[in-house]
Amino acid sequence: MTSLRLCILGNSHLAALKDAWDAGPERWPGLDLTMIGGHGATLLETSVEQGRLVPISDAARGLFARYDAGPSIDLAAFDGFIIAGAQIALARLLALYQDARWTALPSLQWVSDLATEPVTLISNPAACAIAEIRLADSLAIRLVDRLRTGTDRPILVTSQPRSAVAAIDAGRKGLGRLADTVRNGDAEALSSLFDQTAMRVLRRHGARFLPQPPETRAADVFTSDPYVKGAIRLSVTGRQQQPKDDLIHANGAYGALVLDQLAEAFAA
Repeated sequence: MTSLRLCILGNSHLAALKDAWDAGPERWPGLDLTMIGGHGATLLETSVEQGRLVPISDAARGLFARYDAGPSIDLAAFDGFIIAGAQIALARLLALYQDARWTALPSLQWVSDLATEPVTLISNPAACAIAEIRLADSLAIRLVDRLRTGTDRPILVTSQPRSAVAAIDAGRKGLGRLADTVRNGDAEALSSLFDQTAMRVLRRHGARFLPQPPETRAADVFTSDPYVKGAIRLSVTGRQQQPKDDLIHANGAYGALVLDQLAEAFAA
């Protein structure tokens, strides 16, 4: 059987996929993966020239070299592309929930924290529009647009993992608002708004969204402990664990489920 050649680009959340692949690539015999990951927006320091993705900064050239991608990537050599994480994250909608409530939220059907917190009531279409703006201004969308100038092959974008359950402690890394969504009965609605918005926005940019595997979720807005413990940092020099107080990265077990998603999506 001929393997599918796939190129995976991502920010620090690529580490979960790389850890899974390095631990046992035989689980996905139909895949031949090339991965390139970079912190921040380093992957945007590239251009598409004559069908090749070319690094145009020293930092980007360093990434390509460290991941053995060569001086540039021939886009035509791949059957598809995946962007891992890259700010397609439910956490990007927390500011919306902090400042407003919208008509689709269950909490509006009973007396909630609206009585004590200065938030604005908006319509459901308004909430959807704001959510689209928040996700449209993401690294993933910009990477999709960059790739689309040089290839018509399928592009899939995976969700960044939801925050660890430990984020339920209010105030930790600004993620305490997640606990409010659970307490108010709004967690499922916020999770659904994120998934549906990501699907809609990415479709408009010529890409397909892969939501977070359902078995890894806890209370809709968190990632359960078995999929965050022992998470590995993005590194090509060896396995380095994330700091103990890291709340936003997943581990190889999570990455394996995402690779399962990718294998199924490209086999369809």
